[in-house]
Amino acid sequence: MTRRQLAIGGAVVALALLGLFVGAASISPSDVWSALFARLGIGEAERLADAIVWDIRMPRVIGGILVGGTLGASGAALQGLLRNSIAEPYLLGLSSAAGFGLVVGAWLTPWGSWPVLPAALACLAAGAAAVLIRRLAAGAVDANSLVLSGIAVGFALLAWTLIVIFSVDSPRLPTFTYFVFGGLGATTWKIVAVGAPLAIVGQALLVSRSRQLDLIALGDVQAATLGVDVAMLTRVVLAAVALTVGAAVSIAGVVGFVGLLAPLLGRRLVGPTHRGLIWASVSLGAVIVLAADVTIRTVAATVEIPLGVVTAAVGGPVLVAILLRRRPL
Repeated sequence: MTRRQLAIGGAVVALALLGLFVGAASISPSDVWSALFARLGIGEAERLADAIVWDIRMPRVIGGILVGGTLGASGAALQGLLRNSIAEPYLLGLSSAAGFGLVVGAWLTPWGSWPVLPAALACLAAGAAAVLIRRLAAGAVDANSLVLSGIAVGFALLAWTLIVIFSVDSPRLPTFTYFVFGGLGATTWKIVAVGAPLAIVGQALLVSRSRQLDLIALGDVQAATLGVDVAMLTRVVLAAVALTVGAAVSIAGVVGFVGLLAPLLGRRLVGPTHRGLIWASVSLGAVIVLAADVTIRTVAATVEIPLGVVTAAVGGPVLVAILLRRRPL
């Protein structure tokens, strides 16, 4: 393990710990440490501090790691498969598709029950959008036109999501709206328990195809001559991306640009080889989401800014800078 990899891992751990210490509820650092050690059988903790740390902040931190990691991995895999450095789940409309499935599933699910149906529909919707994007990629004139097609798909699905949300006469309307902009404030252990297996399986599938993703960079024909089953690789990667994006959206709603930023930083730190790049993107994605969430909780103590708004505020200018380096649309 290189120093850079250790530094990235250390940043994840540091931000995860910091996430346990900040929040709207005012509890002292000593109470936080007591709550952590009490679960290990060392000392005792106040009941309020224990509830805040383990029932509110811990699932939020774990959820942030899962969301950032899955979006980072899916972004790296999509960029490799499509040979497009700005391909990522949000820009290609996959996150919006998963958000639509999530809202429909949440509407059909009794309040307080296990969120299995919303997560399943989020994965299915993301998978359908991934297949559509792959077909669009086959006929795309250039990389920019593919992204524009994805943005169009995303806006159309966002519109249908809002139609569903505002057609529902329910006290759960604010929760549905929260899904559209993304956030970790409503994350519970139930939500994490449903999303974590999807995220882990999806990331494992992507890592297992890392060598083939390296070869696909040479082109479909050249990769096929080197033994890559391009059609099977495409199906596996799109299925894995559907799982990862569905998992991320089921935990935090629609959060954009993490899949763009994490691989971009990862290539600068560990290079373009996908085995290292995917793992780096997982860790860097977690860093981005945790840092954004800690910033939200530190700056906005009374009104929580949606996580997706913060990541878009950073990712949007980065995307513009990348596009300015390319040929005009």
